[in-house]
Amino acid sequence: MRILLLILMLAWIGMFIAGVFDFQTYVASHPVEFIPYTPTWTPQIFSQILAQLGLSFTVWVQFTLVTSTINALVFWFIGLLIFFRKGMDWFGLYLGVMLVLFGAVSGNTSFVFSGMHPEFNWIFIPMGAAGWWGLFLLLFLFPNGRFVPRWTRWIAWILLVIYGLNVLVLEIGGSVQPTLVLAILATLGIGIGSQVYRYRKVSNPFERQQTKWVMAAMVVVAVVLIISMVPAFLPGLIDPGSPGNRVALILSILPNFFSAFLPLSMAFAILRYRLWDIDLIIRRTLQYGLLSVLLGLLYFGMVTLLQTAFVGFSRQQSPLVLVLSTLAIAALFNPLRRRIQQVIDRRFFRSTYNTERILEGFADMTRSETDMNALTVKLLEITMETIQPESISLWVRSGEKIWPRSRLERNKPV
Repeated sequence: MRILLLILMLAWIGMFIAGVFDFQTYVASHPVEFIPYTPTWTPQIFSQILAQLGLSFTVWVQFTLVTSTINALVFWFIGLLIFFRKGMDWFGLYLGVMLVLFGAVSGNTSFVFSGMHPEFNWIFIPMGAAGWWGLFLLLFLFPNGRFVPRWTRWIAWILLVIYGLNVLVLEIGGSVQPTLVLAILATLGIGIGSQVYRYRKVSNPFERQQTKWVMAAMVVVAVVLIISMVPAFLPGLIDPGSPGNRVALILSILPNFFSAFLPLSMAFAILRYRLWDIDLIIRRTLQYGLLSVLLGLLYFGMVTLLQTAFVGFSRQQSPLVLVLSTLAIAALFNPLRRRIQQVIDRRFFRSTYNTERILEGFADMTRSETDMNALTVKLLEITMETIQPESISLWVRSGEKIWPRSRLERNKPV
């Protein structure tokens, strides 16, 4: 079984490599397929946008090829590593095969191979669908390969059938059906709910650390994908001649730099014996990510409203609006950051939030309390409450000797 799967993985990698060799030939005959935001951006408009950045279409194509290849190599390396290290477990086998498959079908060279060798589409299109579905299914299975709750397995099979039927329709020349979009959204929603339930009710501490790594990477990749699609819904950014064209171009290539986060997070989560604690990373990501979104929305809203007001009064736009909006955002930064941090800690990191409040209260007490016995008792109490050891002792140095001052055991008085 493992030998057969290894042969299949090598075949998928071979298809990708064949697409790399056919890349330049395919680009010469299908240049439009490598231009983002078509049909708004024609080859001529896209060349002008690249020229503003000092680039050419050839450099753009080479960049696309290099980034696709690097991402595929990361997926293959991690997939094969998991396959050989954890291949005796069925879920490790699944992860390894899925990562290799997704790395082979998710890059630009995948549709190059499909376009240059259409006789293989009967196997290549289902293979691509399997790669994406395998990635979605991780939301139901990670980190131990079991469906939690158990009834979600039937939901997963129903969504798989809907997904497969839609892929079949696409393969025979049909268009994207609403049921495909609904199936993907349902998979993401139920899968995320499954992960939340698993984390809170089922997972042990080791599995929770694994989940943190992979879910954090999924959030980053999802946010980057959403950001990269924003220009498609803002015509002002991609209109020919708009100064926002360069911003739209940069946003379109963001996924090229972040897609490898997912296999790397799995490698850390599965292959390391001791996992790194990323609570601080998650807290900072939530804090500054939400802060950036809110400040961006506030800035955009203030500029829009103030410019509208200026145009209404003076019939022209004013650069003073940008200055006032920037100063307002700078003034709001620290208060808003502190408020967001309090909300996130109170809602998602309650133990950390409570510990910080207790330590702040003790610091205030030390400023006014002069009784050493009272301070000793309070110190032992907050240590027991925050760290929760089985027992704790406080020794105080007196002259050349160290004397036991107090001792506290769990559920016992001082």
